[in-house]
Amino acid sequence: MYTLPYPTPLPSTRICRFRFDEFYRECRRILKPTGALAAFTYGFGTLHGFPGAEELYAQLHSGTLGPYWAEGRKIVEAEYVGVEPGPEHFGEVVRLRAPMPGDMSLDELAGYISSWSAYRAYLRAHPDQPDPLEAFRAQCEAGLRQEAGVAAAADGAGVGVSGAGGTAQPLATRPLLRLERDAVLLLALRPVPLSE
Repeated sequence: MYTLPYPTPLPSTRICRFRFDEFYRECRRILKPTGALAAFTYGFGTLHGFPGAEELYAQLHSGTLGPYWAEGRKIVEAEYVGVEPGPEHFGEVVRLRAPMPGDMSLDELAGYISSWSAYRAYLRAHPDQPDPLEAFRAQCEAGLRQEAGVAAAADGAGVGVSGAGGTAQPLATRPLLRLERDAVLLLALRPVPLSE
């Protein structure tokens, strides 16, 4: 059963050194007949919280940091389309998608971005250049302040927002951003037995 709703397939599986055919054969060797191969991934998603957030976030991950992602990252971005096992390896392959939205503060978002391999590669390649994450944070902070001012003006209140106990929370620590992305699970079922 191979009726998968695919995004655009990869032009070639030679974008990384991973030997898929050998890997799938090894999976078939070690899996029981009821076993399954599961591959999970998620994309960058879209950022919401102030006007222009989506474009700012996309510019960081695909513009500024774009050249610093490993070539194999394309497999993840394509949600494993074009590299999934064929019917010679598994009797059924299904792709499941579920929304994985998350509300977060600017500090939490910055922590997530700082874990990206492309961000680390950029810093190594440009040790004397300004940190792109700091510029991104500053732009987000400005967007959040502007959005808070617009919301406060609409409510007829001040810009300050109180946290627990009535104390003001800085914008960077309040969960004002929403990162919307999908989790994708590729399941390969009914491994084809290897011929002796």
